[in-house]
Amino acid sequence: MKKLIIILIAILFSVPALAHKISAFLDVEGNKVTVISYFNDGTPIKNGKVEVYDEKTGKLILTGRTNNEGEFSFSVKKPSDYKVVVVAELGHKATAEVKASEFSGNQSVQVTDSTVNTEELRKILREELRAQLKPIHQRLLNIEMNLSKVSFTDIFAGIGWILGIFGAAALVYSRKQNGK
Repeated sequence: MKKLIIILIAILFSVPALAHKISAFLDVEGNKVTVISYFNDGTPIKNGKVEVYDEKTGKLILTGRTNNEGEFSFSVKKPSDYKVVVVAELGHKATAEVKASEFSGNQSVQVTDSTVNTEELRKILREELRAQLKPIHQRLLNIEMNLSKVSFTDIFAGIGWILGIFGAAALVYSRKQNGK
């Protein structure tokens, strides 16, 4: 019976571990990557350690710290596949990946008006697209944050599972005691 109680206590104390889950979201613009990291409840990860690895070689490229909004930005010289790891307090980690195809390439644009050069046109288009897509990006981030939160339903379901397992164990134990 003591073993059963110890197991039950261990299970009950392991449930709050989900409350500290962290998430990381990457935003790529040109050759700049912005990491947005937050806890399950939407609180930004302040001063979290950020590690950027080359996905192909596994080599650590750079490290840094998130700001008070849970953000960290870096630029890459060469588009490649990168893995970004955010480490928060107590060792909680989130991993996100960015593929080389997400970086803007050097596609050629035909310009008929000679007063606007290709680079200026690209810059104008990028700025306009970013401004137009910013509300959508924010909504997606909010949706991701809400989906990663632990709800009361999740908590009650977890407690239900624990009680069910405890009940099954108590039934087996009582049958063993009655059988003796």
